[in-house]
Amino acid sequence: MELKYKNHPLWKVAGGIWLFVLLADLGVMYVSFGDSATNFTWILPLFSVVTMILCLMAAFFSFRVQQTDYVRIDDQIISIHKGPVRPRQKIKLVDVKEGRIMDQQMVLILRNEHEVSINLRQLSITNSERLQQALKECIVIR
Repeated sequence: MELKYKNHPLWKVAGGIWLFVLLADLGVMYVSFGDSATNFTWILPLFSVVTMILCLMAAFFSFRVQQTDYVRIDDQIISIHKGPVRPRQKIKLVDVKEGRIMDQQMVLILRNEHEVSINLRQLSITNSERLQQALKECIVIR
C-alpha cells in the first residue's frame, strides 16, 4: 500500500518561491559577470551557480512532493519518506511492538525501545485511516 503526501497548495507556493530565488541568483550572476571592477570575480558566480542548483532541486522537490509516497507498507516492511536528501526509513513490521496516536503523530514503538514518528498531517484523512487500519492488522494501536 502506498500513501502519498496530502495535496496542499503550500507545496506549489514553496516551489514558486524557490524558482523566484533561482531567477534572482541568475540576475546576480549576470550583474557580477558584467561588472569587471568586482574583486574576486569568480566567487560570486560560483556561489550563484551552487545556489541555483540547490534552488532548482528544492523547487523540483516542492512541485513533485504530492506524487511521492510518504508511507509504503507491504507484508513485512513499512518505509517512511524522510525528505529529498535522507533515505527512506525502513522498519520491519515484526520489530514494531505497538503504536500510539498523539497530536497528529503516529508513534511506532519498536522492540528495541526506539520510537519512529509518522506525521499524520502529511496524509489525507482517508489515507491516515487506511494507514491505521493496515497497522491494526499487525500491531496494537492505542
